[in-house]
Amino acid sequence: MQIIEELEILLGQKLYASSLILAFMIPDICAAISSENGESTKNKYKTWFKEYMKKYERHFNGDNAWNYRCALLHQGKLKHPKSDYSSVYFTISQNIKFHNCIAYINKQKYYICDIEYFCRDVIGAYKNWHDVEKNKINYKRNMADVVKIYRSSLGNIIKPGIPVLS
Repeated sequence: MQIIEELEILLGQKLYASSLILAFMIPDICAAISSENGESTKNKYKTWFKEYMKKYERHFNGDNAWNYRCALLHQGKLKHPKSDYSSVYFTISQNIKFHNCIAYINKQKYYICDIEYFCRDVIGAYKNWHDVEKNKINYKRNMADVVKIYRSSLGNIIKPGIPVLS
């Protein structure tokens, strides 16, 4: 899937904000592709996260993921009033790693997660999901409409040789 390839490129370039945005979008996209109507919902997102991101369930479950997905995509922030946490900190990998843990600072509860580990775990979850879904009817039908790059042309619509994203 084009978005997975781009997430890997973003991580390689250390473009972490964009990486995190894509990582939070992927459960939505996968849930939509798996669904009968080709659309995602809050419950479908949370179910996908619970199923494929199991290692996070203890500290960062589907409810938390949904809340922070909404906060990040719609407001550009990593705080949400319905969260279990005062804030979420996605650390940038250094010599010391903090990943999938909780910190209490001045009686405030924070979730801390290594951004590269999280994004790579989402990529791995996508690959596991893909292996399960790739031969199912909903996948085949809905995947046809997922964004992809066409390297040549789209018939008479765009001049031949001009790549398009559609």
